[in-house]
Amino acid sequence: MTHVRAILLLLVLALGCRKPPVVAPMLPVQRDAPDVSVLSATQQPAPLPPPLPQPAILQPLDVRLTADIGRGGTVLLDLREDGVWAKSVDGVRKERLVQTDATWLWPDAQTRVLWLWRELGGELQALDLAAPLPEPVTVAIGVPAGLGWQWTKRTVAGPDDARLRLSLDPHDPGFQFGLPPEPGHWNAPRRWKACAHSKNPRALAICPKLAPGAEALLHAWSERLVGKETVAQLGHANAPVSGCSSETCGVAHAMGATHWWLVPAAVWTDCCRRGNQLYDPRTRRFLRLGSGKMLPGPSGDRRDTVEFLWLCPQNDVIVTESGVVPLEPPGALRFGDADACLGGLPLRTPNQPCPQGDQCEEEPPDAATDVQ
Repeated sequence: MTHVRAILLLLVLALGCRKPPVVAPMLPVQRDAPDVSVLSATQQPAPLPPPLPQPAILQPLDVRLTADIGRGGTVLLDLREDGVWAKSVDGVRKERLVQTDATWLWPDAQTRVLWLWRELGGELQALDLAAPLPEPVTVAIGVPAGLGWQWTKRTVAGPDDARLRLSLDPHDPGFQFGLPPEPGHWNAPRRWKACAHSKNPRALAICPKLAPGAEALLHAWSERLVGKETVAQLGHANAPVSGCSSETCGVAHAMGATHWWLVPAAVWTDCCRRGNQLYDPRTRRFLRLGSGKMLPGPSGDRRDTVEFLWLCPQNDVIVTESGVVPLEPPGALRFGDADACLGGLPLRTPNQPCPQGDQCEEEPPDAATDVQ
């Protein structure tokens, strides 16, 4: 019995000294990826959609014309029988802005509106140059051709005898009519009254009829004027004018930011009058518009004078009532080449009487001789 117990004890001790079995960790089963080339059409992954095209950013019309037509330079506006054309100074690049039978145009650089007048019905249209793709809209009908313009600083451009004007003052936009002068005050400044809500019989006879929505447009456009110059400013000439005397020339004015001056010089038709001629103080010569030649003195020919002009923003050309005059370098008048320039400021030249008043002479004095 004792031997049996000893044997059992030895078996128990032997089993307690064995190491426990090591269990291998469970690893994920590796499976081969399916071959896409052998998948059926229904099992193929859907292709990614192509990227959507980005919408083109449209520039305002006046900005695009300056870049594309002017290449950063002057853009001329030419009113033809088939519409209004924008073109470069050399005429190589051009684009028709609008097809119209308008009789005259007026580009306002501050409100960025191109005004067009149609003789039929006296219709005043407007093209918003600040819009990318503008269409002309009718502002009023019954508008006469001799329309004046008034801006923020109470500056009026247009005919001196205008009986009607369009006010673009932000505080008072709209049409205004001129009251007749008071008895005994025929030389007094013209007084103006707003056409809107007026019961004056004169206003009812002369004031245009606004198109639907035109009043809101005038208010919106006039807000663009705040703090802006509306006409080209004349400066004071700081040196004497060569080739002139007190009898032949008046007070000279510097023409805006250009290098040129406007000199009122005596010209002769039936009587003596003074017309403004272009003078370059750098060369001390006058520009003869007909030939482009430079003269040592004023020409004495009224065809070499300017009364109204558009001073283009690049200061390289001006557009007069007769056509385009190159300034840098100076050249001859290109008659009828354009009617205005984009972004230009209007300038009405000052009038100065002859020293002898309205006296006439039988023969005009000799004009200066052309020189190269």
